[in-house]
Amino acid sequence: MNDYAKNRIFGDSFMPAAKSVLKGIYSAEMDISIASDKLDTKEASDLILHGAKSKILNDGDRVAVRVRKHGYADRYPNEFTIRSRAMFGGETEYNKIMSGMGDFFLYAHAEQIKHEFARWLLIDLANFRYAIENMKIPKESKSNFDGTRFYAFNIYDFPPTLDLVVAGSHAMESRQVGLF
Repeated sequence: MNDYAKNRIFGDSFMPAAKSVLKGIYSAEMDISIASDKLDTKEASDLILHGAKSKILNDGDRVAVRVRKHGYADRYPNEFTIRSRAMFGGETEYNKIMSGMGDFFLYAHAEQIKHEFARWLLIDLANFRYAIENMKIPKESKSNFDGTRFYAFNIYDFPPTLDLVVAGSHAMESRQVGLF
């Protein structure tokens, strides 16, 4: 089994939790479908929203989902990462996002035992792209030690007026967007 297949199986096991987060925050009435392999690999889209009608989420919005394995939440509570170099040189999530793909990014940390989230952030990708293109937002390039790399971003490096994080599971993240 190749790395994409392994990562897809791991990520897909958290799709019920991702759907629950999105429905719980905005609209239990909306429908959410899992994106096709093509949308996943070419357009940084894991979930497609249907019938969403809120101040933030809309019908047709595409949500990229990244779930980090258990153990990173306590070490990097204010950070989110986006893959910046693929193992075999393919287009990365960062490239796809910066080219305009995806509307939101659900970044989550896995619980130790269950296929649920210990912590999560919902990031507005339009605001993320704006900040990267127009502000001096630091990004730290890190290695996964498997031939891939990622950029690490601290949510507090983005101005709070930007509304980068539109929802979060913890008061720390939510304080940035005034939810608590």
